[in-house]
Amino acid sequence: MADNTYSTKNYQEQGGEKWVIGGTLEVLPTATVTGLPADPPQVATESTLGGIKAHAKTDEAVPVAIDEDGFLFVPEVTFPTVPIAEAVANSVAEDVAGVNTVINAILASLKAAGLMATETEPE
Repeated sequence: MADNTYSTKNYQEQGGEKWVIGGTLEVLPTATVTGLPADPPQVATESTLGGIKAHAKTDEAVPVAIDEDGFLFVPEVTFPTVPIAEAVANSVAEDVAGVNTVINAILASLKAAGLMATETEPE
């Protein structure tokens, strides 16, 4: 008597046009498979074309591109130029008023360079 409780994971459907694989499909190195998309890319090296893996994009990521020869490159990235404040002479002040003048000159230089916000005059 046949065992009707047995269910195979891998089977060919009626008519033979479809195989169902519910278990492991092992393809031996000598086998050939047709009808699938191209082989997955090899890992790219200095001398071999292939795919690369990268971490997910972050706020610090820069765009990359592929040129007409197929080379991956990072387009020119521009960074903002940090302005340089005008030099202020070393202080030779001998009193509070002289120090106040030097500090105000430093503040004016920083503001003129855009390194410090300008403000209204104190009341």
